[in-house]
Amino acid sequence: MHTNKHTIEDFLSNPSFVKWVKDPDAETERHWEQWLKQHPEKQQEMMLARQLLLSLAYRNQYTLPQTDVDEIFAKIQETQAYTAQQPQRMVEKVIPFLGRFWWAAASVAVVGFFLGMGKGTQRNLLTKVISLGKTEYQETAKGERRKVVLPDGTIVTLQAQSSLEFPSAFTGNIREVKLEGEAFFEVVKNPNKPFVVKSKHLETKVLGTSFDVIDRANQAQGKVAVVTGKVQMSVPKQGIKQMLTPNLMGVWQAKQQAIEAQPFDPKEMISWKSNILYFSKTPLKAVFEQLEMWYGVSIEIAPNTALKGRYSGEFYDETLENVLTGIAFTSGFSYEIDGDHVRIINSSNTQP
Repeated sequence: MHTNKHTIEDFLSNPSFVKWVKDPDAETERHWEQWLKQHPEKQQEMMLARQLLLSLAYRNQYTLPQTDVDEIFAKIQETQAYTAQQPQRMVEKVIPFLGRFWWAAASVAVVGFFLGMGKGTQRNLLTKVISLGKTEYQETAKGERRKVVLPDGTIVTLQAQSSLEFPSAFTGNIREVKLEGEAFFEVVKNPNKPFVVKSKHLETKVLGTSFDVIDRANQAQGKVAVVTGKVQMSVPKQGIKQMLTPNLMGVWQAKQQAIEAQPFDPKEMISWKSNILYFSKTPLKAVFEQLEMWYGVSIEIAPNTALKGRYSGEFYDETLENVLTGIAFTSGFSYEIDGDHVRIINSSNTQP
């Protein structure tokens, strides 16, 4: 949820910004409040983009007659004229104020910015906004997992720190969604309309099946694990494909430039969607990375802390403290919890 982009079109095409306008939550409020404090000079573009999104109400068409374009912007101009009579607000007060009275929050400078737009620029902005109105966006934070029902009835379980973008209605010849992170898909079968998952490195194509996809932008690898049905896994940039059947997982490594099909342990791959933490001979570093994502905490390993081997075990809907206690008992370390920060230390360093 980070951006350094600054134009109105960049705001309009940013899923986090659209979510903040359409369906704000604590995380998006914090992010955009902080962003505006860091970039006060972009207040005008940010506010106009917000007002465009709210004014258009996401009309369900991609083209509008020029008379409608002029009418929409005339309404925006009327709103700005009203705002010109209102007292100016300090930048640090803009975000809370917008949450309650967005129509009275724009500055006079925005009016000049708007009036300087040509007809072509206005229409391009409207097209961008209307297109966004046909797109849904779901995102999970650390420690959060969420089920999403798509327009065709397909059920998607999003892992923590993942996002899914999909249309409000599947039109055309395919059902296409965009994934960042990890998700488990239970796809409704439709032989006439394949289901396609596009992610950072991979493209996964099915007709109706259940499978797990892991593909994160910050990792040079990806995995697709098939539970039922048949899946075509591909890496478009490398032109490689692999058909996968139940109980097979395709593993792609950037350095190898190939997809390796191999059996997988269903518990290890997909138990997370049932709220089960499962480890099988997992290196402790990877265990801690999983705990960070699962519970939304940061874990620090104190200097000179000896971590022994690997860990195997499973936990169903347990607290972080109970999980750490179980792992620490067999792995020979101790821990300290301070809010959302965990410190891993040698057992000999604990206080009596």
